[in-house]
Amino acid sequence: MGYKDSKHTAGSSVLQQECHEEVCKKIPPSISTGTCEYYKNRHDNYIQRHQYDSKSNGDNPPDYYLNYGYKYCSRFKKETYAKLSQDGKDWLMDTLNVLQVLMEQGLVDLSFVAKANQAYNDRHKLPENKTSFYTGIECRNGDFRDFAFATHPDAYNPKKMENLPCSDLITIASTPDLKEWLSWDTWEQAITMGENMSISDIALKCIDEANSYIADMATEVFEDIAKKMTRYY
Repeated sequence: MGYKDSKHTAGSSVLQQECHEEVCKKIPPSISTGTCEYYKNRHDNYIQRHQYDSKSNGDNPPDYYLNYGYKYCSRFKKETYAKLSQDGKDWLMDTLNVLQVLMEQGLVDLSFVAKANQAYNDRHKLPENKTSFYTGIECRNGDFRDFAFATHPDAYNPKKMENLPCSDLITIASTPDLKEWLSWDTWEQAITMGENMSISDIALKCIDEANSYIADMATEVFEDIAKKMTRYY
């Protein structure tokens, strides 16, 4: 596949670059949020607008769409959801939706400014520079990943998240692949979350839950022993 018009032949690298730059200047259309398909739709919409395929010299869609957004949205809904408390389930579904709403704010409204991650705002001179920064951000993969990850702490709602049971927090934190922790993007959002949550309160809660769990196990063991002893005495 190549780019075509009346003055150029298909496959012209010069024309491809011109078309790419023109498309990048245009605000992408809004896409419905609320399902994991949102990320696939965003990926496919990019390809459609840029007339891209893997055999051409076109630019790839942002890798975040499929390699992170769709991947983990699907995993959290299919695997993690069932393991959470009801509060955890409610938190998860809200978070998955807000992540997409905030992505639309940046891509379509050109208006996202992080509430939790001030370092992100400072890096890109937001909110003063928001229109120029978000215009064409899909065409700048590094900036797009930075933006996408900056939406995470806001969507996670740290104050609501810290009230979840410790078991939920552990389940949520252990869902992403270990390799994600090799990325600064992941560490920055984790640090930002830590700055906006009461880590000491969470630690005490986890200790209390652990003690309660151990106490319950001990009770079950002793009750089992007592039952067995009544058979002989």
